Amino acid sequence: MAFMHSNRWRYILHPDKCVALTYGDTSNSKFNFKLGEENIKNEITALHVGIPLSTSGNVKDHIARASSNGKRKMYSLFGLGSKSGGLTPIVSAKLYNSFSIPTMLYGDQIIDYKRGEIEQLEVTQRQICRRIQFLPKNSSNPTSIMPLGIMPIQMKIMYDRLLMFFGILCLPMNNIYKQLMLLRLTQIVTCSLPSWNSPISRMWQCVQRFNLEEAVIEMLTSAIFPTKPAWKLKIRDLIGCEIRRDFRTTSSMYNRHEICQNICDISETSAGLMKPTAWWTLSRLKPELLIPCKNIMRLATDCHDLRVKNSGINCICVLCDFFEIETIDHFLNSCNAYSDEHAKLTLITRKYINAYSRTSVLFAFNEVNVDTEDMIEISKIILSMTNKRSRMMRAYVGNTGCS
Repeated sequence: MAFMHSNRWRYILHPDKCVALTYGDTSNSKFNFKLGEENIKNEITALHVGIPLSTSGNVKDHIARASSNGKRKMYSLFGLGSKSGGLTPIVSAKLYNSFSIPTMLYGDQIIDYKRGEIEQLEVTQRQICRRIQFLPKNSSNPTSIMPLGIMPIQMKIMYDRLLMFFGILCLPMNNIYKQLMLLRLTQIVTCSLPSWNSPISRMWQCVQRFNLEEAVIEMLTSAIFPTKPAWKLKIRDLIGCEIRRDFRTTSSMYNRHEICQNICDISETSAGLMKPTAWWTLSRLKPELLIPCKNIMRLATDCHDLRVKNSGINCICVLCDFFEIETIDHFLNSCNAYSDEHAKLTLITRKYINAYSRTSVLFAFNEVNVDTEDMIEISKIILSMTNKRSRMMRAYVGNTGCS
């Protein structure tokens, strides 16, 4: 068939550059394939327009290359803006979505990913996002991508498959791809055909996961298709809802993640895909505030240096005489080593304090509409407190000779 097609359109397929892959049980027979009069080789793996094909479904080598290339491409972009303090996290996230994600997920609508291969891509994404947000390598998995509003790899693959599924359905009736899609869907819906390993089957599984079967059947029976923006909006709402639910479940398993949950866009009432936190948005609007915003986010994501992470007596604050655990609440509200800074924060928070807690105002929880100018002042004051703590801790360690 391929040979006849090439003759019709006046181009030549070279036998040495063509291979045949035989799927299914081939243990009892060996098939010979010809291109015209020439034999072509039987292989178990091949690369077609950059997409790996394998009779065993093993694409580990491709995933390793894709992860490496995506990471290398993103790290090469971190030098942009180095003379002006570096890129803000939102700008870096946009570069990541524009350059690294297409490299890592090229052909994701077609490739049959195994669970371990998806996890390998998730690990790569978390490593990149930690670097984007200036977080340490040991920061938790939810905090690595949740504040940026980046879509998990598995959900991104499903999103791409649903878009491709809709794109094929909207093709003209004389298109071979649409005809094949309709044939398979008819077999699935009317004959209860069991699942088989094909891209169409995997797309249909995504349709079923988000309960879109009725919408698809209605499109096919009425021949009335929504616009592409309308379809995108619909699947973004569905995928965004599931992402938020997964993040709420995952982050609840970690200690001291309440603040991060409240500043990230994971509320049940939110719609569409996740959005970045208010602090990263502020750093994009005012890049000169990147360092204060970064300091706030390190506190919110439990990546700070406060002694609450230690055990036993080592978690007690050594900068005041209250003998309290050095938690974020102690640091921001009660430690008398920062009494001057606390007074400045009180002047800002008193206008919100009747309706909201002090912590929710200082970290600009989603439920609190904190004024931008107040956020700027809060970030600067807390940065000065962090710097002051560093100086006092160095002096304390030097005087006592302990760590």
